[in-house]
Amino acid sequence: MYIYLLEMTEIKSKLSNFVINAINEDLDRILQNVNQKGLISFAGGLPDPSVFPIEELKIITAGILEKYGANALQYGSTYGVPELINGIKNFMKDKLKVKVKEDDKVLITNGSQEGLFSVTSTFINPGEYVITENPTYFVAVSVFKAMNSRVAGVPITPNGIDTYKLEERVRKLTNEGEKVKLIYVMPNCHNPTGISMSDETKKHLLEIASKYDLLVLEDDPYSLINYEGNDPIPLKAYDKDNRVIYMSTFSKILSPGLRLGWLFGSSEVIDKIMTSKQIISLNTSNLVQYIAFEALIKGIVDDTVRKVTNVYRRKRDVMKEAFKEHLGSLINFENPQSGMFFFVKFNNINTRKLLEGAIKAGVMYLPGDITYVEAPDYTTARFNFTYPSEEKIVEGIRRLSDAIKEYKSL
Repeated sequence: MYIYLLEMTEIKSKLSNFVINAINEDLDRILQNVNQKGLISFAGGLPDPSVFPIEELKIITAGILEKYGANALQYGSTYGVPELINGIKNFMKDKLKVKVKEDDKVLITNGSQEGLFSVTSTFINPGEYVITENPTYFVAVSVFKAMNSRVAGVPITPNGIDTYKLEERVRKLTNEGEKVKLIYVMPNCHNPTGISMSDETKKHLLEIASKYDLLVLEDDPYSLINYEGNDPIPLKAYDKDNRVIYMSTFSKILSPGLRLGWLFGSSEVIDKIMTSKQIISLNTSNLVQYIAFEALIKGIVDDTVRKVTNVYRRKRDVMKEAFKEHLGSLINFENPQSGMFFFVKFNNINTRKLLEGAIKAGVMYLPGDITYVEAPDYTTARFNFTYPSEEKIVEGIRRLSDAIKEYKSL
């Protein structure tokens, strides 16, 4: 039995530090500029509103109270309503190819952000290390740092996190007397790079976690939004000794406005995380959970995934062609096979310095340096292609080209 699960953190003392450390100026700027008149934003990770199943959800919502009565309006279990819990277990077996064991549990969360917060507050003490891919999802890093944990980054290869450098880093920190507690990864459709781990990398990562007695948090919001070939298999499907905590969300496959996610793992792990969620939010809305459950069993989630994939594939291709037409040799990028982003490397252009000029020209992106936990690359940027219309994608990249011309003339 691995030892770290037996060591829950001092939740109260760490929560008191959250407000002091959680402010992220870049995230605040992204949110403030989403609806700024005239600005085309590629900075956020917003879905296209046209893919939301509004009419279907109207019908479902209208029937919830008749079908579930007062249960839909009452407080509920911290774990979640039983119907949705069982629905998610079936979803994971049928769609994600994860073997669900008898003692595995699901914990419903208020979006994946609460999942991140709950896991971190449960298992990571101040000064202990979380190891991530470098670059990685910058909002997750904000949570880790808010809890006064330390974050170490490991480079990514075309096959995912460099597991040889991962083991080297874990060994070095351990030999120095540091405590490494958690590996945080996005194995499929990585944000920001779009890379998916090879099966060999996934297996090697789990071997390292077992060897050094580590937990792994798998963040998987995008794996069903896959444009080429088969949907990638979650890391959790390879987990033989309950080290992986699987985290996902309905935000990308149904609607972000539901604020509904889930954690999945062994009962021993999930029971401990549940204690943190009780402190944070007590429970998730029963009404919202019943909406998601009905969407699952009526096939609306499946239909939405198909629609999302088709719409986003077209938008991805539009942005790819706009890059080629307007930026050409100024940039290098890989065509994302899944997810919602291009991760672009510019030639001799500091994207942090370029940003002000870009905003003046009416376009915004996410500077890539924010996604690095170590050795930031200031020539990179993340571009979201799912939220703007196809016309705005083309116009936004054209505006960026103008901003670069102005930048180079200074």
